[in-house]
Amino acid sequence: MAKAFLEAVQQLPDFLRLNLSRIPPDAAKRTTEIRLRSDRPVLLTAGGTNQFVLQGGNLALQQNASALTLSHEQLKKCFLALCQHSVHSYEREIAQGFFTISGGHRVGVCGTAVVDEEGRIRQIKEPTSLCIRIARVEAQTKDPQLEELMRHAEEGILIAGAPGSGKTTMLRSCSRILSQQGKRIAVVDERRELWPVSEWGFSSAPPQNCDLLSGYPKAEGILHALRSLSPQLILCDEVGGEKDAQAVAAGANAGVGMVVTVHARDSSELERRPQTRILLKTGAFTRAVFLCGASAPGRIREVAYVDGLS
Repeated sequence: MAKAFLEAVQQLPDFLRLNLSRIPPDAAKRTTEIRLRSDRPVLLTAGGTNQFVLQGGNLALQQNASALTLSHEQLKKCFLALCQHSVHSYEREIAQGFFTISGGHRVGVCGTAVVDEEGRIRQIKEPTSLCIRIARVEAQTKDPQLEELMRHAEEGILIAGAPGSGKTTMLRSCSRILSQQGKRIAVVDERRELWPVSEWGFSSAPPQNCDLLSGYPKAEGILHALRSLSPQLILCDEVGGEKDAQAVAAGANAGVGMVVTVHARDSSELERRPQTRILLKTGAFTRAVFLCGASAPGRIREVAYVDGLS
């Protein structure tokens, strides 16, 4: 279904929305990112391949005279529309390089950084690039391998993959399967992508046995869940850093199963990166799941025992 793509597109100004709404349904279904750049053509990414958007909604692999190009002023209008004309409301997120819009779609921002005396980014102004990552919350097809893996989730599962490999999609599927198994789960959704919620409620209802901590920083969300929700399992996306690792260890020490995602293409990178190496040392995980990559988002390439990683 192209529903997720169209939901994201509807939040853009008319001059761009009308063209993007006309692209072929199959292309909309496969699109994972919409890339908008100042004074450059609009690109769609699907399966690691970029396509140019032409006037009228047609697509091409090569740029031509019909390619839809955004002026700097048009890009700023896109940015304001995605922020619902209230940049201040998204200021903290934007300073981290991205913000999340209705439906859980994440907008990466590139522009001019305003840095404080301690070298921390406080604001990004004059945006020059926007990357809209399409969040696909609709039901996924059943994966017997993943369902069997989730029977061991309380032993700890580390899901690893490159950017765009479908880590968030898989974690969402894990929450559905675990809920169906009757497990009490808490989902720490710092970026509000897994189960997007707004003042009108959920974009798509989360699983029955799922408590959602939306917008919580990962470490604080994990500890909050331990203190107040009595979960059997805690799920968390894109964990990294010492503070997160300490919270993961606290969960494991409390007897709670941890299912988390990290950035790592393979076992070598998993052990090489300091952020993931510290997670492996917590003892919270027995299995590591490696995803195929952007060409097959959400697909499992390999399952390995953490003790057996070289």
